[in-house]
Amino acid sequence: MKLLRFFVFLLLLVSAETARAQAARKYVNEFLHMGTGARAFAMGRAVVATSNDAYAGYWNPAGLTAMKDDVQAAFMHASYYQGLANYDYLALAAKGSNDDAFGFGVVRFGVDGILNTLDLIQNGQINYDRISTFSAVDYGFFVNYAREKKLKRYRRSAFSYGSSMKVIHRRVGPFARAWGFSLDAGLRMDNPRSGITWGLMARDITSSYNAWEFRFTDAQKDVLALTGNTIPRNSLEIGLPRVIGGLAKTIDRDRWLLTAEGNIDVTWDGRRNTIVRTGIFSLDPHAGAEFGYKLEAGDEDRILYLRTGVYNLQRETGPKGNQVWRAQPAAGIGLRIQSFTLDYAISGFGEAGTGLYSNLISIRFGISK
Repeated sequence: MKLLRFFVFLLLLVSAETARAQAARKYVNEFLHMGTGARAFAMGRAVVATSNDAYAGYWNPAGLTAMKDDVQAAFMHASYYQGLANYDYLALAAKGSNDDAFGFGVVRFGVDGILNTLDLIQNGQINYDRISTFSAVDYGFFVNYAREKKLKRYRRSAFSYGSSMKVIHRRVGPFARAWGFSLDAGLRMDNPRSGITWGLMARDITSSYNAWEFRFTDAQKDVLALTGNTIPRNSLEIGLPRVIGGLAKTIDRDRWLLTAEGNIDVTWDGRRNTIVRTGIFSLDPHAGAEFGYKLEAGDEDRILYLRTGVYNLQRETGPKGNQVWRAQPAAGIGLRIQSFTLDYAISGFGEAGTGLYSNLISIRFGISK
């Protein structure tokens, strides 16, 4: 288990470095932590251990070696804030010839059609023809590699490890642009006989770095100053690592399948509104379950799924001023027919008094030799 010991050492090193980081900020590149795939959203984003398809390139690249197809393509679309923002994910993954797998993914989160009124007034005159629109868009590009390794002590288990290199590009119209990068690493072990699977994912183990460049004209800077806005300067934005651990259990009985998984996120950027929070780290648990029904007994290629999960456990101020714990539920359905899978999820409907929720649809298609 030299590889496992090295991975633990790496996590300890990351923890020590992040505890001393001074330039780091909270909530950097949060769009990369939203999740991908309707299955994952329906299960409360608790899929680090069981993700074993093209979406694993995001959740845990080590799961790519467990794909049932030689090549898979996946796509997800989600609409946020009543259609104001769109979130999309596209991924391709393929198995290699030496117990390894490769993957590539793209994440886009954007708000389009934002009005630009900085040039509305020039020389004291208003001209509505100078109003234009722009988009605020975030991109994440993933390049994945995973490999399965035989362990002498655990011959009945499938052990794999993987990594993801991420390139980040963020753009706010013609005014601001940023480029960044980071590296992820993951481990996964699956024991088909016991049905127990565990996964460990370290995101941004190198920390994530965004170099921002702002491009405002002198006239636009004057408008910002006159309206009381801060004129931004070129800067470097640093995000600290996070580690996600997951443990899952699968039960297969005739025509029924049950998979339950629990995850816990560990962040090192100070106090967050989570169930455990200290000045150094915070712990955020979430869990989900998936019920599968085989349309024919013994048929693993035609399954109907029902899913549910809970996440975002936070302390809020109640109507009487008291502190109460709240959590967001999620639910969804899925249908698998041979190498084609269609999933739907609804999340965010547990926010009291807001009436806001998110619909997510994702598909996956596989090809085997």
